[in-house]
Amino acid sequence: SCKMSEIPSVNVVAAPEVREKNKKDDVDVYQMLRTPADINQEKEYAWLQQVRAIKVLDRVMSSVRAVGRQLYLGGKMDSRFGVESEEPKTLRLELFQLIDGKQINEKMKAVVSLLADNVIQFEITFKHSKSPGGFYRGVAQPQVQWKLAQLQEFGNYIGRASFILAECNERAKMIFADKQWDKNAGALIHQSLIDARNALVSANLAVQIPRKRGLKELYNFVPTKKFNPPLPGDKAVSVYMSGPRVFCAVYTVPLDKNAKDQTIQSVLIEAAVPGMPQILSRLTSSLRTLQEFLNELEALKSRIP
Repeated sequence: SCKMSEIPSVNVVAAPEVREKNKKDDVDVYQMLRTPADINQEKEYAWLQQVRAIKVLDRVMSSVRAVGRQLYLGGKMDSRFGVESEEPKTLRLELFQLIDGKQINEKMKAVVSLLADNVIQFEITFKHSKSPGGFYRGVAQPQVQWKLAQLQEFGNYIGRASFILAECNERAKMIFADKQWDKNAGALIHQSLIDARNALVSANLAVQIPRKRGLKELYNFVPTKKFNPPLPGDKAVSVYMSGPRVFCAVYTVPLDKNAKDQTIQSVLIEAAVPGMPQILSRLTSSLRTLQEFLNELEALKSRIP
């Protein structure tokens, strides 16, 4: 036993040093558990990101920037992309019934006027026995907002991708400039690239696959009630995109709900959207670039403990 006067005093100043030593000991234990192969895999993962990440981001961001400018998406995109908010120009599309690219019915046609993703005027002509002269001719200039929903969604996803890409690009440049890359930083960049890819995939799907709409929804769609003269009671119309083209479907429906034959017939008229093939090509190229890089990163990451 020792007397009270013999109890050693505690060196308070040394306490932080002790904590720091313990921290280093913990790191050393982790380092001891890693094999040379593990370290090499991490180095390769880091090297691949350092060599390729900035180049991949530059290429993808360049394509997204071009898409944003073509579709006047400056207001939806990250300011670091430098896409100005410009007033869109009116796009006038003439839609016809086509087979193998050739017009087959001169009496059925439509003109859709687009301002960005807004339908500002819609003119349509089609054969209808109960209309004067055997044809219905109507114009809709809806006071309510009539969005081409797929083009709106496309723009929203491009905008989302721009924020993810701009932030990822900035972080990547900071990490590599300061040589602060580690496994966590690598995982952050990796996940950001996945998020950007997913946003671009969603943009692509938005314009490639039209959403199915029920007959009741078509009948109750407010903008199509704005035709002058009103649409015939046995007709409904919808406007949608599929890839680089805009389609208008004219549906003929039975007026008698009790009739045995409840078949709904439809006729399509269509038009190519100028510049859209180029936009979708840029998007496809960006997705391919991102996916190839992500495949390489996934292959390496799966081998890191």
